[in-house]
Amino acid sequence: MTCQRRAFLAGTALALSAGPRPAAAQAGPYRIGMLSGGNLQESPDWDAFYTRMRELGYVEGRNVVYDRHAAAGDTARLAQMARDIVAATPNLIVTTGASEALAARTATSTIPIVMIFGGDPVGVGLAASLARPGGNVTGLTRIIPGFIAKSLELLTEALPQLRRIGVLANPDSPSYALYRKELDLAAARLSVTSLPSASASRPEQLPAAFAKLEQQRPQALFVLADALFYVQRQRVVDFARQLRLPSMHSFIEEIEAGGLMAFTVVWRDLYERAPAFIDKVLKGADPAVIPIEQPTRFGLWINLRTARELGLAIAPSVLLRAEKVIE
Repeated sequence: MTCQRRAFLAGTALALSAGPRPAAAQAGPYRIGMLSGGNLQESPDWDAFYTRMRELGYVEGRNVVYDRHAAAGDTARLAQMARDIVAATPNLIVTTGASEALAARTATSTIPIVMIFGGDPVGVGLAASLARPGGNVTGLTRIIPGFIAKSLELLTEALPQLRRIGVLANPDSPSYALYRKELDLAAARLSVTSLPSASASRPEQLPAAFAKLEQQRPQALFVLADALFYVQRQRVVDFARQLRLPSMHSFIEEIEAGGLMAFTVVWRDLYERAPAFIDKVLKGADPAVIPIEQPTRFGLWINLRTARELGLAIAPSVLLRAEKVIE
């Protein structure tokens, strides 16, 4: 073998190992690792995801195997779950939020990762840009500029007397800094004088967070989007109702559990769109050049039963904009 030939082969091997590789097209079965900080079977949105996968030709038990890992709100478990998924050498990894995508990216820089609703992928280092991610992560983000501010605006318009709003947050969330900055700026603009906060990153920390909020005596509760609060939504909602606090949430299921309001992306839309990314990658497309997409559908949900229970009158201007009102 000539020196030039050896150099060519060595350079080719280096190039192939240096960056993310698109999944090789194959007849199947494909192995798809799935990582969620919540529950992979609980939401009806997952039904929409699997239905769309079948429409694209991916049928579980026939040509695709799902390796499911769910932390049930305990995001401290995500890192080990991601390593377990990678050890099984899947063709592709599907994640839900930003914490899950970061855990998967830490575990592998070569296996393609498709987010269903990652947070701020550029801000947390998952992608160079939305238009050209440049790594092994693509998919969808739930974040658009002004989303948190709009949620606070709707809460204060619905209940103009609010001046002191408690915040329940997970400071370990990759999206926390972005959420908090936007919330603080919106509060100043909306004449909210105080945003007392309590933190929890694991289920067992919720009682202390609730006790701190109770001591701070807020007039309402703003729950930042997080897998922990989604999974533990009944505890969060029951706490707010016990203290007679109107609450703003990010998930429809939190309103169905008894929360007052939610301004949210239409999550089902994201779950239905994610399989198109999976299909592209499994057919050989490089995730580095597949643009990350933002949500296009949003909705305001209001639980009027909870409003009546709390003795609240929601401003008519807000009620008229609600996509769904629970009577």
